[in-house]
Amino acid sequence: MDKMVKRLTKIKEYMDIVSERNELIFLWNTKNIIDLREHLNTLCYKYPVEVSIYNMTHPIPSQSIEGSAMETMDFLDGLLKAKTLDLRNTLFRTY
Repeated sequence: MDKMVKRLTKIKEYMDIVSERNELIFLWNTKNIIDLREHLNTLCYKYPVEVSIYNMTHPIPSQSIEGSAMETMDFLDGLLKAKTLDLRNTLFRTY
């Protein structure tokens, strides 16, 4: 049972990131700048450790909302890659 809970938790984390990414794309495409800015701020609070690491490796912050959105997309893509590997290892690990 514990293994199943762990697997489902990892799947939910992965799907949350996919959802965050899709929302970012939607807000960008609809030019909803106010909600886009709120979404970017929400992501900073949701992933504080990951954002801190990303900011250490990308020390020059963007100067526009467009730049911030593009950097956030890169951040979420990197997070998805890491979660994909973690999820793959969790789902296909032999016990």
